[in-house]
Amino acid sequence: MKKFMLGLSLVVSMVSAPLSALAGVQDFKLINKTGWAVEKVYVEASNADEWGEDVLGEGILATGRSKEIHFTGYDENTCKFDIRVEDVRGKAWEITGVDLCETSNVTIRMRAGKLVYTEE
Repeated sequence: MKKFMLGLSLVVSMVSAPLSALAGVQDFKLINKTGWAVEKVYVEASNADEWGEDVLGEGILATGRSKEIHFTGYDENTCKFDIRVEDVRGKAWEITGVDLCETSNVTIRMRAGKLVYTEE
C-alpha cells in the first residue's frame, strides 16, 4: 500500500508540474470594478515603445468580474510593466510601472473620472 501511495504521489506531481510551469511569474488577475466592461487589455514592459497584442482574449471583462491575464515573451527578471485597458466605449487608460513579479492581483476602479488601481 505504501508503494502504491508513493507511486501515485509521483504521478500526480509529474502531471501537475507542467501545468504550473505554464503560468508566468508576471501573470496576474485583473479585477474590474470600473463600472464599465473592459474590451481590451495590453501588457508591455515599461521600457517598450509600442503596445503589443490584446491579452484579454475573447469576450469582455464585465464590471465586478475578474480574469487571469497570461502573457509571454519576457524573462523572469523583467518585472516592471505598463497596462493599457480599453472599455467597450472605446475609452483607454494606462497604468505604468506595475511590478508584476510581486503583484498577483490588479484591481481597477474609476474615481473622479480617472482610472485608479491597487496591487496585491
